[in-house]
Amino acid sequence: MESKSKAPSHYIKWQDVKDDIEYKILTGVFAVGERIPTTRKIAEDYDIGLSTAQKVLNILCEEGVIESKRGVGYFVKPYTKKQIQTERRKKLEKDIMNAVEEADLIEVNLLSMVERIYAHKKK
Repeated sequence: MESKSKAPSHYIKWQDVKDDIEYKILTGVFAVGERIPTTRKIAEDYDIGLSTAQKVLNILCEEGVIESKRGVGYFVKPYTKKQIQTERRKKLEKDIMNAVEEADLIEVNLLSMVERIYAHKKK
């Protein structure tokens, strides 16, 4: 997944920014205990408003992904990677179930689709 940091602002939503920060935690761009960019830097990097950037940081704090150290910044909390993996796994399972229902509606052969996906992954 590529960073969405240079996309036009009308395409960026707070969820996209949150997902990208979580992706950077999963891939080690932001390590446990490491300071993440400031509200101002996030707003600048993603071409979003300060209030949207602050909303992302507040949500990540509420979810326990990062913690705020007053006057210092925001830091990745321990066990965050596992927490993000668990949440993304749940979302993936839901998305797959929705896709299976859609496949049934449009009469897609799921076995052949899974085989194509597996073959693509091997490349």
